[in-house]
Amino acid sequence: MNLIMSSKDFIIFHYLTKKILFSVLAIILVLSLIIFGNQFFLVLNESLKNGLFGSEILPLMFFKFLRDFPFVLSFSVVLGTIYTLNRLSLSSELMILTNSGISDLKIFQRLGSLISLFVVIVLLLSFFITPIAQFQVETFKENAKSRPDYIFFKPGIFQTFNNENITLFTSNVESSENGESQLLDTVFIYSKENDRITIAKKGVKTIEPISGNVFLKLSDGKIYDKFTYSKKNQISITSFDNFVIKLFDPSKNINTVKKDSPELKDFFLLLSEIRNNHDFAEVFYRISIPLSLIIMIILGIYISKSNPRSNKNFALGYGLILYITYYNVILFFKDLIHNESGFNIINFLLPHLIFILLIFLIHSLRNNLLNLSLKK
Repeated sequence: MNLIMSSKDFIIFHYLTKKILFSVLAIILVLSLIIFGNQFFLVLNESLKNGLFGSEILPLMFFKFLRDFPFVLSFSVVLGTIYTLNRLSLSSELMILTNSGISDLKIFQRLGSLISLFVVIVLLLSFFITPIAQFQVETFKENAKSRPDYIFFKPGIFQTFNNENITLFTSNVESSENGESQLLDTVFIYSKENDRITIAKKGVKTIEPISGNVFLKLSDGKIYDKFTYSKKNQISITSFDNFVIKLFDPSKNINTVKKDSPELKDFFLLLSEIRNNHDFAEVFYRISIPLSLIIMIILGIYISKSNPRSNKNFALGYGLILYITYYNVILFFKDLIHNESGFNIINFLLPHLIFILLIFLIHSLRNNLLNLSLKK
């Protein structure tokens, strides 16, 4: 008999697991598209302000998304669980399970393997992957700051660079068909340090994708040496068909990101080097994300139940509001630890205790309503 019941339980919860997994993946896909779309415009605007290369936009978007993925995954798992159980509740399937003796606690226990998998993934992401992603984001930003302005040309105006040592003019700037280089017309370059003028009919600015070196390839032009301070007959004039100028070498402008910030350290390194409130706040935040996932799934099981005869169904809305509230409470206590209190066991536990208490309140309220209905 127990074997038959175990087999039935396996079939039921295998069905639940598959439904929840499908809902979670669908929500992750939707959220990812929304976030990537938003990140595209933010990173594109950042590239215009800070001088990012076009080839860096997509990698920077990816690392920013990877940095925020623990929140995206946790949020998707909670909403996916609530949505699936709520749909089963509206179709009376969940009510049948409850009437057959499968309690809310048993549902959570049977879904334990799936929930544990998501918790472990969120924990690994939060503890180890997020710092790597954040480090890469900071590296992109620092590299962009170290680049000189003269690798970004503006047509029709004289531009001065390197403390006014170089003056450049080009009549027109166009992007190539593949978008990887810029085509210049009527190029004029004056180097005050070398007392040299370079004139060319055409120019192509290229960026090597791997090394990041920036070259200006000029064609059909002339170089005038000793132009300003020499007599006319002493000016050295050199004609060329092709001439290459190396504008920028990133290896000579290395701007390394210092891993002093706790956001850039993996969890165990952070634990071993806790020095201030900022470190404590980061430890609290990384522990809170996977812990909040467990608590919110338990809470989601309770709020997912709806009366199939009622036209009102706010389970998903309640789940959305509760999760956003929970996350903002965590951020509030993170700032509190960072700015004021430092390590305090109450501040570490209080956000989670509030929502655990909410679970007990909902459980007690549901039992009281059930007892009242049975008495009637």
